[in-house]
Parts: sequence; structure tokens; C-alpha cells
Amino acid sequence: MVQNMAPAYEAARYEFVWISSSRIEASDAILNDMISKLQILNVALVHQMPYITGGHGFGSNVEKIYFGAFHAKFYIAFNILGFICVTGMSYMFKKTLLDQVNGLAWYGRYLAEDYFLTTALHERGRLVMSAYPAKQNVGQTTLRGFADRQIRWSKLRLNMMPLVEVLESFSYCSHLGIISALTLHHFLAINPYNFFLAHVLLWIILDYIILSYIENELLLLSKFEFLKCWLVRELSATYILVVALLNPHIIKWHHRTFRVHLGGLTEHVKDV
Repeated sequence: MVQNMAPAYEAARYEFVWISSSRIEASDAILNDMISKLQILNVALVHQMPYITGGHGFGSNVEKIYFGAFHAKFYIAFNILGFICVTGMSYMFKKTLLDQVNGLAWYGRYLAEDYFLTTALHERGRLVMSAYPAKQNVGQTTLRGFADRQIRWSKLRLNMMPLVEVLESFSYCSHLGIISALTLHHFLAINPYNFFLAHVLLWIILDYIILSYIENELLLLSKFEFLKCWLVRELSATYILVVALLNPHIIKWHHRTFRVHLGGLTEHVKDV
């Protein structure tokens, strides 16, 4: 993908460059927010939290809950704490700063170029999150399509940050609830079943509230449908990680197959 963008990047005449996935919502308010933040002297990059919109059906709703609840919690928290947590769905940066760290084309050696690019830019200035999420209209998403996307992302993280990816599994509601329930039962004799049920119920309620805020309009999803999709997303998380661990270095993306080496370097294997 970087090779496709490189000619346009080299031809760009202005200081601010905006890179985004296809079908991203854009408006004067969104661009004004990103530009005004990027104009601050010590800011190197402004990014948007990924989110999806437009899709209907079970698979699309599961994906919406992933981005608008599970992913949103960590994305917002990590950025508040100052950790590097940027996805390539939509971000704007200063071209002169990226040129100081090898330029755009150099990052074509990575499949997850956004991670390495933003890490390099972080050495040149602050990474700031936009007030507006990156709403991508992905259309209809099947459950299989959602799982494939998550498996691909897990494989990338396993090669770039293997320890972080494995530790992330302990942040799942079910895993964290089981560990906490057993720990509290052992040390404080708290009923583990009651604690686990209360833990899951509170987590579901908070996720629903977060999703409603991210959507920022009437949520076209009944509470029962939300519950079904939430359970599927939560229960599928372990399956996704296990599948990624079974063959972590081979990633199929669109009609191409890539081999990702530990550290993130990528080579094109074949076209399908």
C-alpha cells in the first residue's frame, strides 16, 4: 500500500499530509480539528480513533462493538497516558518531520507501516488524537470477515510486539473476570460466581455506554442485539488469538500473501 501512496507523497507541495483508509468520513469540522492540532509547534502527528459505520447485520454489529467498545477503551486510555497507540485508518502529519526519518517509501518494508511510521514520528514530536473518530463505511461485514481482520491484526502484533499481544489476552472481560474471581476467593473468601457475574454485567453496561458515546447519535442496535453481539465478540477473542498463534508469520491480505518476520519486516510471497 505504501508503494501506491509514495508517488503522491513525493509530489505533495504542502507541509501537512493526510493519509486515510478508503471510505472515511470527512467534513470541515474534522479537518479543522486535525489541522488546528497539527499547527501546534511540538505536535508531529494527529490521528483519529478507528470506528465503523454504515454496515448492518450481525457481523457488522460485532465489528462495531469491537471498535466502539473494546478497542475504544484502550485506544483512548493509552493516548491519555501518552503511550504510542495509533492505527493507520486516518492520520495527518508534518511532511518535513517524516522526511527526517527516511520518508514514506522507506516504511513500505513493513505491512504495518503505520506503527513504525508513528513510532519514528514520536521521536520528533507529540502524537495527538483528534476529537472525532475515523468513521469508515465498510458496508456489510460478515462474521468471517471480522474474524479474518482480527486474525490478521493479531499476527502483525505477534511479530511486532509478541509479549504485548499475549498479555493483551488477560485484558479480555472473561479472562480478567476468571482470574480476579479466583484471586479474591482465595485471599478474601469472596464468592467467585457472584463476583464473576457482577464483573461481566458491569463490563457490558460500561461497554454499552461507551459505544453510545462513540456513535454520538441514536444507536440502531437493540440492547438484546447488543448483548448477543457482545458475547460473540468476547468469546471469539480467544479463538482469534489461537488461530493467529498457529501460523503467525503468513498473512493473507486481499489477494496477496505476505510473510512477516519477527520485528515486522515483510516480504511478498505470492498473489492469488
